[in-house]
Amino acid sequence: MFRKLGKRASQSSLSSDNFQRGATGVDFDDESFDDQDDKPPNKYRWSSEPVISTSFSYSSSNSTPLLGGNRPRHASIPEGFPLRNQLHLQEHSGTGTVETPHLLDSLGLNLVHTCSDPAVDLIFVHGLGGSSRGTWSWQRDVKNFWPAWLSQEADLCKSRIFTFGYNAQFSGQDSPLNILDFAKDLLFRMKTYSNGGGVDDQPIGKHPLVFVMHSMGGLVVKKAYIIGKSDEQYASLISQIHAMLFLATPHRGSANAEFLNNVLRTTPGLSAKTYVSELEKTSTSLQDINEQFRTACGNIRLVSFYENQKTSIVFGVKKMLVDRESAVLGYPTETSSGLNADHHGICKFSDTSDPNYVQVRNALRMFIRAIKLPESTTISNASKKKLEELLGILENPADDFDIICEHIMEGSCQWILGRSTYLDWRDSTDGNSRILWLTGLPAVGKSVLSSFIIDSLQKDPSIRNCYYHFFKSEHQTKRTVGQMLRNIAFQIAISCQSFREKLLELYDSGTLAFGRQKVSTIWETIFEGILFRQRFDETFFWIIDGLDEADHPEVLIKLLSRLQSRNHFKILIVSRLMRELARNLGNNIEVVNDEISLCDTFDDIKAYTNSALSATLHTDRAKDDISTKVLEKAHGSFLWVTLALEQLKDNWHTQNDIGQILNDLPEGMEPLYVRMIQMISEQATRPRAIALKILTWTLCAFRPLEIAELEVALAPEFGDFLSLKDTVRQICANFVTVEKSRVTLIHDTARYFLLHSEGLPSTIDYRSGNKHVASTCLKFLMDPKKNWRHNFALAKRTPSSFDPFLPYAATWWAYHVSLAPPSSDLISLVLEFLENSCLIWINAVTLLGDIRTLTRAAQYLKLYVKKNKRKTSNDSLMSLTGDRDEELKQWAKDLIRVVGRFGNILTQSPQSVYRHIIPFCPRGSIISRTYSRVSGLSVVGISSETWDDCLARLTMGNDQYASKVLCKGTYFVTLIGSGVLIVWHAESCGEARKIDHGEWISVMTCSRVSPWVVTAGTKTIRVWDITTGEEIFCLQKIYERRILALSFCTADNELLIGYDDSSIQCVDLISSTEKWKVLLEEKGDLEHLCPHLISFSPDNYQVLVGYRGRPMLAWSLDQLGREPQKFIRPEDRYGRHHDTWKGGTPECVVWRPDLPVVLIIYNDTTLFEWNIEDDTQREISEIRAQDMAISPDGNLLLTSDYNGTLKVWTVPEFQLAYQLQDNDMVRSLAFSPDGQRFYDIRGPLCNVWEPDSLIRPDDLDREELSSTQETMFSQSNAPAIEAGRVQITALVCDSGDRFYCCGKESGAVVLHDMMTGEKIRKLYGHSPVVSVLEIAWSASSKYIASADDCGRVMAKRLRKPTGQGSSWAVYPLLDFRPGEAISQLLFSSSEEYLLASSSICDWVWSLKNRNEVCKLEHPLRAGVRWRNHPLMEDCLVRIDSEEVQIFSWNTLKKVQSMGLNDVQEGKEDDFVQTSGLGAPDLGLLNLHRTISGERLLSIERVVQLHSTQLLFEVSAPTRYKDTHTYPQRIRLIDINSSQPTIRQQETIKDLSVQVDRLIGSFHGQVVFLDQHYCFCTWDLDKGASSLKRHFFLPKDWLSPGMLKLCIMNSYGTILCPKNGEVAIIRSGVKL
Repeated sequence: MFRKLGKRASQSSLSSDNFQRGATGVDFDDESFDDQDDKPPNKYRWSSEPVISTSFSYSSSNSTPLLGGNRPRHASIPEGFPLRNQLHLQEHSGTGTVETPHLLDSLGLNLVHTCSDPAVDLIFVHGLGGSSRGTWSWQRDVKNFWPAWLSQEADLCKSRIFTFGYNAQFSGQDSPLNILDFAKDLLFRMKTYSNGGGVDDQPIGKHPLVFVMHSMGGLVVKKAYIIGKSDEQYASLISQIHAMLFLATPHRGSANAEFLNNVLRTTPGLSAKTYVSELEKTSTSLQDINEQFRTACGNIRLVSFYENQKTSIVFGVKKMLVDRESAVLGYPTETSSGLNADHHGICKFSDTSDPNYVQVRNALRMFIRAIKLPESTTISNASKKKLEELLGILENPADDFDIICEHIMEGSCQWILGRSTYLDWRDSTDGNSRILWLTGLPAVGKSVLSSFIIDSLQKDPSIRNCYYHFFKSEHQTKRTVGQMLRNIAFQIAISCQSFREKLLELYDSGTLAFGRQKVSTIWETIFEGILFRQRFDETFFWIIDGLDEADHPEVLIKLLSRLQSRNHFKILIVSRLMRELARNLGNNIEVVNDEISLCDTFDDIKAYTNSALSATLHTDRAKDDISTKVLEKAHGSFLWVTLALEQLKDNWHTQNDIGQILNDLPEGMEPLYVRMIQMISEQATRPRAIALKILTWTLCAFRPLEIAELEVALAPEFGDFLSLKDTVRQICANFVTVEKSRVTLIHDTARYFLLHSEGLPSTIDYRSGNKHVASTCLKFLMDPKKNWRHNFALAKRTPSSFDPFLPYAATWWAYHVSLAPPSSDLISLVLEFLENSCLIWINAVTLLGDIRTLTRAAQYLKLYVKKNKRKTSNDSLMSLTGDRDEELKQWAKDLIRVVGRFGNILTQSPQSVYRHIIPFCPRGSIISRTYSRVSGLSVVGISSETWDDCLARLTMGNDQYASKVLCKGTYFVTLIGSGVLIVWHAESCGEARKIDHGEWISVMTCSRVSPWVVTAGTKTIRVWDITTGEEIFCLQKIYERRILALSFCTADNELLIGYDDSSIQCVDLISSTEKWKVLLEEKGDLEHLCPHLISFSPDNYQVLVGYRGRPMLAWSLDQLGREPQKFIRPEDRYGRHHDTWKGGTPECVVWRPDLPVVLIIYNDTTLFEWNIEDDTQREISEIRAQDMAISPDGNLLLTSDYNGTLKVWTVPEFQLAYQLQDNDMVRSLAFSPDGQRFYDIRGPLCNVWEPDSLIRPDDLDREELSSTQETMFSQSNAPAIEAGRVQITALVCDSGDRFYCCGKESGAVVLHDMMTGEKIRKLYGHSPVVSVLEIAWSASSKYIASADDCGRVMAKRLRKPTGQGSSWAVYPLLDFRPGEAISQLLFSSSEEYLLASSSICDWVWSLKNRNEVCKLEHPLRAGVRWRNHPLMEDCLVRIDSEEVQIFSWNTLKKVQSMGLNDVQEGKEDDFVQTSGLGAPDLGLLNLHRTISGERLLSIERVVQLHSTQLLFEVSAPTRYKDTHTYPQRIRLIDINSSQPTIRQQETIKDLSVQVDRLIGSFHGQVVFLDQHYCFCTWDLDKGASSLKRHFFLPKDWLSPGMLKLCIMNSYGTILCPKNGEVAIIRSGVKL
């Protein structure tokens, strides 16, 4: 054919002019030869048709080419079409597409598009026979010049776009030009480029360069790169080349090049071309380019696209001009892919929806992203660990993907790539999110298909964001929706820098780990709060496999149905058919359903079968026969084929063997499983026993076990295995597989078969199996040979350093107990374990890093006890097990309390469980009774025998009362009526900061997704970031009406405001402008009543408006034209003539999360539930309340009544779960984000409650909990005597470690025995309506003095008991009122004088003469502290923030002074500036006058280290201190030398970082509480190396007011107030 064509061409009379205008070449751009005999003349051909004619000419008219026949998909008009060189681009000049006055297809560099501040330069280089415009234009029409389209594409619009033209045509005589010449021309033009010298004229080489090359153009650019790399004048230019995109470039030549040159050589007027010869496969020039480019290309990003369609050579003949082997470089850094086009059409696209254009565009965008964010692809190990901790990632999400990928056979699953539903889903460019739901029968290879799709998407250069999750029924964690969301978030964070940075900000702010959070919290915080708000140019692909194996698939569907984001999400769900669930996706997101049919997978199954048979059978006939029979019985099941071939594998010795096995193989999975279990039962006794135990462990395990774990678990019964992996393969009949050392069942259908089939020869009882697993775990943990405590003390916190079975046994033994049948021997074993090894187990759990294991174990134990009570109906058996069940419940309760009180302590110091935890547990708790002997630390003085449900009781300070409390993230906020918000740390209940709105606040609410709180005052609305205290927005109130409700909406950029005139306003927070406003009144409403309350739904689509004595109205904000729905109680009614309304008033409304349901409390305390969507209602007759709050997950309702009783109810059952009683009425209620804690405001206190009955982990089945709600109820463990106990406000101890005195808020001064903490007597009292604020005791204990908050000072003389039966005697001494608030009392060392100090004056009184000796007035100073001079008995030392002064006791005259700035670096002005103070502490105010908002510092506590050294703490006044950012300052002064040593100055700086508050000194070392509330010691002479941590305070001891009173005497005894008592801690600090 080719020879004939060549001869025919040589005999033709084609002129060179005609060839130039009408003929094109065969090769590598838009030319191919035409055969006159095969096609009529004057008929223009399309890209892949032969287009060379031996005799024709064009008319001058622009006649339209004929379009008959089956036109190829990618077509282009021949180079000689009459439009050529006759059109101009008339587009916008300047920024945008450039006006081009010169002719089309001109040579050299041509600017197509420019912009201001371009990020990159794109240069397009055509191929052989091509041109700078025509090559890139569909049908050679410049309207379809696609490089210009890039100016409208995201990322690419910030590029300059060039084309480069060079003369590589076929017309003309022999040309000496070659690829080298074209390459040099390209380099020269780039080097000398100028666009006329305008303002925007920028040379090439200033910005990163990206090349797009077709055919031979790729060789030209490669050669230019090689030349430039070795030439210094081009070095800077070449260094800017970042990426190259090749379109059908013949890197290894083309077999058609020689043929083309022969044609050119024999055609009159034409001649062979050197550059065509260089394209031959044997070309040494080509080989030289390839070899040099391979070593020179370095880090350049390379993408190669190859053609998938053949190109027409002559009429009726098509060939692949550049095959895949030649078009792909094969470099490690290269990405390659095929395009559905021929050689000419691969560089031309019909429009922007063309799939080939999309692929090329995405590849270019990938280049741009890599240039813009080269650093975003890497992540430090530290950041990765933070993300893992924050998101609760314990296993690499890629592990499951890697395992399944190993099952993908080459060539399989290709059918999905041609599926229209899949292609539409993958390639859609409309910007809308969509879901493709693929469903299929069990065992048809759905997970393998998912892995194939993931792999293909990840390899696609245009796709950057592909994330996935595999739900696994055998893994109780991986089957949860929460784990799926956390896995997806983790993968996104690894690849997306902006998202990662936001998550790391959450981690650094102390946000609770999301492994502990509810699904709704994860979704709202991570996805709606962060991911959906950010803007990404790339599409996000999510692949979710095995949704039918998820614990609650309906929850995920509900979340996806409300997916609203600024970004484009494409979600693929692969599962069994779940038709009912799919209908719940709603209309917010497009959903396409498709089914995997047997026809789809038939070829894959056949290929797999043939491949497996080929490994053993070498006879095609035998292989085909077996394959046919297997496929006939498989019915589309991959799993069946796999198991069938496994049974054949060892038995195809003869035809009869094979035939027999094939005949015996049953059709369908269940019959095959029956055959497999029969094979196990037919084994010898020992192999059968081992196989059944392996199946038991595999079926019952919480997660798949590692082979090393299973070996340890089986060893007590069967001994050591030589190779357990081989044993599993040999004796388990293929029910169990080992993949990457992980032991799993062959398929989820096998699990169902083994657990639910009856009449099998060998059976596995699931409950008995769990009993066996639980017993094995417990015995393993109790094994004395393991010497756990010693090994744990040496162990590092890495799982690899432990026994392989320890993590599983320690984490999941209680899970298996909960699933075991009632058994007295199991209960005995559990109690034996808890009584002997509980502390060791707690140590193991904390070392493993998940303290929640203890909480889960407690809940599993409680669940087991409940099941026992349900199952055991025999009274005699109940009497035997009842006491033991009660013990288990006590242990469960104690474990929950240990986590709540000591969780952080154990996490930081696992070994502390042996010495420092038990002493702080109530003496009546079972853990204290069992292990009190193991600790050397002693705690006395606390009378409570049981755990207190109240975690903390917080005062607002200065007689302030809070009106509202709300929770957000790791904080809770209380609102003081004066307009001040107090932000508290939820973990420690310590004050974080105060935020002053500046006016009375009517409404306060928080965002669901941001750490923002909005407050509405009388004149302004302000939005605050509670993590920093920063004001984000401030809006001036436009309307004078009172605000009743606020709600964030639209990614927190908008605010909905409800006013008391029934109007709703939407305000744009960014621009502070009103977006819309509407008046919510019924038609014909003439009364215009003011509403009593307004409440927005969580999604802001609905709003409730409640009136006094009128029906409640529900409006739809997205359908304001509709009349509202009305809620009318049965007892509410109109008057006889319908002119009056007699009804109740709604007082409180809460919305049930994610439901159109509200709970309404009326003024008569009745509670109603209203389903707005169905317009149905019911009265909850069991509940009478005046206020309520609902948990974030909607499962618990907290109510309070007018008697102060709090009750927690389950929802929707409304059964009582918890109750506590108090006398004060509650003003506000709130749940913590995890629903395990709640807060109330009553009296002057904010109470923090943490009942153990609320702590329920996600792992427990809610049906188990709700089915026996009567057993959930528990009474408060807050003894009334403790709740009403008078609080301690001042504390002092004697010098002999025998007694202490405390001042109380009742005005009493009480003496106690320090050995037992028991009260000895009340010494005296101030007025019962005042609080004692200061107290001092002389060194000999002879004198005691106290001052109250009214400025009264009382001093008494004491006489100790003189003999048996005598008591302390108290004699009056001093009683005076100086008229100022007393901040300190101090006795002189000689016990002659008493100093009373205030902020503006100091007085010295004589104890002997009982009169005032002297007085010293001074300017207002904050927090001044006095100390007796350590060396001079007649002097005392005064310390303030600026100087240290020495005064005489009897005259208060200054003896000496030294400035602190002379002692240590740092000025007060600088110090004050960093603390952000705005006003003085109210405690510093004069009783009779106010002072201006002066910025003040105070001395908190002075500690004497050695004879002349004083260490003290300088801080901001408490009211305005931000404890999160405030820089503590510790200062040291030596009374003798003035200047501390350089060594001491350095160690003081290190010490300041560690100290939260100073406590005292012990044996010359500083004793302090660090940031984690651990008692520490520090030797100033030795520095940081001397730091020693001793013990931590429990969480419920961390009340800021109590910690301020904590003191330590010279004997090392620590006194710490707690709930009106004083804890006396001995042997806690050991040096």
